[in-house]
Amino acid sequence: MNLKSHFWRRSMTLFNSLFKNNRRRIHVAGNRYALEPLETRQLLAATLTANGTWNITGTNGNDEIYVARDDVDPSVLLAEVNGRIVDEQYAADVNSIQVSGGAGNDHIQIDESAGKITTPTMLRGDDGNDVIVGGLGNDTIYGGRGNDRLSGNAGNDRIFGDDGDDYLNGGPGDDVLNGGAGRNQLVDEPAVSSVKNRVPAEWERHDSTWMQWPKGEERSYRDNFAGIIKALQRTEQVNLVVESQSAKTEAMQFLTQRGVPLNNVQFQIMPYDWSWMRDNGAIWVEQTDSKGVKKMAVQDWGFDGWGGDGGPSRKDDAVPQFVAKIEGVGYEKVNVVLEKGTLEFNGKDTVITSWTVLHQRNPGMSRSQLETVLKGKFGVSKIVWLEGSAAGDLTDGHVDGIARFVNENTVVVSRYANQNDPDAALFEKSAAIIRAAGLNVVRLDIPGYVQYRGERMAANYTNFLVANGVVVASSYGNAQFDNNAKAQLQKLFPGREVIMTDTRELWFNGGAVHCVTNDQP
Repeated sequence: MNLKSHFWRRSMTLFNSLFKNNRRRIHVAGNRYALEPLETRQLLAATLTANGTWNITGTNGNDEIYVARDDVDPSVLLAEVNGRIVDEQYAADVNSIQVSGGAGNDHIQIDESAGKITTPTMLRGDDGNDVIVGGLGNDTIYGGRGNDRLSGNAGNDRIFGDDGDDYLNGGPGDDVLNGGAGRNQLVDEPAVSSVKNRVPAEWERHDSTWMQWPKGEERSYRDNFAGIIKALQRTEQVNLVVESQSAKTEAMQFLTQRGVPLNNVQFQIMPYDWSWMRDNGAIWVEQTDSKGVKKMAVQDWGFDGWGGDGGPSRKDDAVPQFVAKIEGVGYEKVNVVLEKGTLEFNGKDTVITSWTVLHQRNPGMSRSQLETVLKGKFGVSKIVWLEGSAAGDLTDGHVDGIARFVNENTVVVSRYANQNDPDAALFEKSAAIIRAAGLNVVRLDIPGYVQYRGERMAANYTNFLVANGVVVASSYGNAQFDNNAKAQLQKLFPGREVIMTDTRELWFNGGAVHCVTNDQP
């Protein structure tokens, strides 16, 4: 949960990062700025033929290729290859799109975060272990040789895996799936009635916890990450995402210097944007089929960088696909935008979420429409809607800084010791809504403010993570505040050890332990 002026900090971080990288367009605090790239664009990577076929090509290395509408002018289509806009065309001039990734482990995606793209599309991964995601139109997808993950999304798609152990998901529509040689998994939008979904509660047994290692403008978070990882690795595996082999080596050296054992830390290499993996990471669902067989699957809900205010998010949006491929589990794309930080499950029949957040992310959907989707995908029968957000909260009101389940029927809600604080009313209103839903409410004090880097920050302790045998919670350098919070948490979780770890740099930038961790049941 982002408090007071954290919106400004993340926005300025974004501005500095994008300016340094000479990005074509940036988004800062609601204003649009156009920047011309300083380097020569690779015009030969994309060409439009006389008959309206737009050909986009990658390299023989590992490419990231996106086709998207321009979020400033949606009538324009953009081709982005490896982080650079290489071409743009008016959508009206494009009759078909053909993308070829070439050799290498490529990620190719029709990105519809700025608007639907229904133009007929052919996407080729060629040799390599590729991830390819189609759009809402009629797509033809070729994985080529290698272990590929191919998703058609909506539309009448034709998907071909070729050699290798491939995962093919047609999505809604009349699809043709051909895995080719190898051990393949073919999925084509199973009937809702055949599978029962359940999102496990956070206190259930974890297989591991995922985190995205801070990089670039977020390097200052690394000491806080080291403390969290040190606490977690005692009782469960930590899957730490890094962007390259050299980044892995650097992270290993940093953690070793901070006294963090690495025997229970697994490094996973994939592209990503930011380090707040709670929000962009996988949502894990336990699926039970008609025969009572249970298996875990990844749901991939849309991620747009906290409503567009958090900056470039295409890599983050694709992370759940990589996670599902690494873990070898089923995968489902859900075309609704939300962050996991605004979902709190009791593992049985209830989810607490925020109407303020979901309405901002999905302005075209009514509350009843969202309820239908949430109940169907999560297998819950009750949705508790919170409303409002704290001053300066970039997320618009994530639940994990307000209220947390501690068991199936009990929710702990933050409470300001000073009820005259401007944000106190938000927490009292949230507690009242939760009580009215028939749940027990206990309170966790926000005892006051701490000083950090010249600013006052509310000492909120609700952004904890429940892990195997432990609860990892924030400390703020005030022994009285921290010890009191630890004692309260220990009463709420008597069977677990409460470990307090310094998260002041994270909280200064808008989050804490829960915001940067993503637990895998």
